[in-house]
Amino acid sequence: MIDFVLAIRLRQPRIGTRKLHYLLHEQADRALHLGRDHLFQVLRAQRLLVPRRRAYHKTTHSHHRFRRHPNLLKPGPAQVVASRPNQVWVADITYLPTRSGMSYVSLVTDAYSRKIVGHHVHESLRSEDVEQALRKALRQRPGHQPLIHHSDRGIQYCCDSYQKLHYQHGIQCSMTDGYDCYRRDLFFRLRIILIKVPRLYARGNDILLLARHFLAQHGKRYGKPALRFSPEAETLLMSYSWPGNVRELRNMLEQTVLLTPGNTIGPNQLTLCLSLIDEAPGMPLTPATTVDPENTLGDNLSLPEMERDMVIRTLDRTDWNVTKSARLLGLSRDMLRYRIEKLGLVRPERQE
Repeated sequence: MIDFVLAIRLRQPRIGTRKLHYLLHEQADRALHLGRDHLFQVLRAQRLLVPRRRAYHKTTHSHHRFRRHPNLLKPGPAQVVASRPNQVWVADITYLPTRSGMSYVSLVTDAYSRKIVGHHVHESLRSEDVEQALRKALRQRPGHQPLIHHSDRGIQYCCDSYQKLHYQHGIQCSMTDGYDCYRRDLFFRLRIILIKVPRLYARGNDILLLARHFLAQHGKRYGKPALRFSPEAETLLMSYSWPGNVRELRNMLEQTVLLTPGNTIGPNQLTLCLSLIDEAPGMPLTPATTVDPENTLGDNLSLPEMERDMVIRTLDRTDWNVTKSARLLGLSRDMLRYRIEKLGLVRPERQE
């Protein structure tokens, strides 16, 4: 049955399950005569269901030569908040599929009262049709108090004829920085249950669980599956405030796994993240494992730069012996060769 479906899909890639059900029952082989629901289950298990295309129609064209006005409703010191009717109008365009084709609806809504003060139904996206909604709203406008017209950056709102209406009626123009006019309001429409996730430092029991998880993950990735924390290192991890939350913990441990030569991670390996020592000054350094100043990496290096620096120093130390360098770094020889190729390292020529 699957072979039959695949053969049909070669000619008609988007043929649906109901049509396939009909075609299967037209075949002489009764083994292909599955029920509709059973056919859905089989195709779903084989990932052969045709995904539905999203019904989306673009009504905004924001890449044009006309001027784009600043956003006066954007949060900040100069933000305008509607405190009365007919102070801020919001304009937008939506669409309605009909039997005769696509129809468009231009709306002008009062931001304070949410009342639709102007609308116009049209069959094209020409600026003259969009202007009709604003003209209807202006005919019903009471008085001549200051008014802000807020919209997206579509060409219909930025063109000369639409901006001329603003100038004639003393309207100040405002436009979004991106997305649509109701993006902030959409959050409150969709929010049903608000879940507040506390910071990592406030979830003390989770720090070691996440640290061990990331250690196992990075250890497997870099060929060091036997890595573990010493008790002192675990105490140091628990005492840090983790301002970067889980992502900071993950990235710091990836750096530690790359630069730890043995199988045990102690406080001195975690000092590669210098802020740990700053916030936990009570953790002593063991003299036997104190970092050599000549081998200390720069404080401002990124993780790829630190990895490159460590690989180069190890190769120079072993006179570019890949086997010895891999043993010192705790990597397999193939992994080190891959790193050398990835970093674009070339052995310097010997000077005689």
